[in-house]
Amino acid sequence: MQVTATEMKFQLSQSTVPAGPVEFETTNKGKIPHEMVVIKTDLPLDKLPLEGDKLDEDKAGKEIGEIEEDDLKSGVTKTLKVNLTPGKYLIVCNLPGHFKAGMRTFLTVQ
Repeated sequence: MQVTATEMKFQLSQSTVPAGPVEFETTNKGKIPHEMVVIKTDLPLDKLPLEGDKLDEDKAGKEIGEIEEDDLKSGVTKTLKVNLTPGKYLIVCNLPGHFKAGMRTFLTVQ
C-alpha cells in the first residue's frame, strides 16, 4: 500500500485491504517531518480522545506500528510492515497540532 504524507494530510492508495501482512510504503512529500502511527480502533472520529492538541493514543485503541518522526523527514520514504486483523484502523500523525489539523485517515481491513 502506498501512503503519501503532506502537510496535515495522509493519502492512501486504497481505503480497504484484506487481512494479513500489509506493507505501508510511506513517502513524506511535505516540507516538514511527520510520523505515521497505525492504531486499531472501534471509535468514530468524533469520539477519539484528545490530550491537548494530540490524540491520546493509549485511550484511542491498540497501536499496531509506527514510523517515527526522525525516520520520516521531508522527501524520505520508509516502509512499515504489519500484520492486520479485520477491523478499522486509524492512520495518524500525532506530532503536536497535526492530528487536530486533519492529519488522519481510516483504513478498513476485511
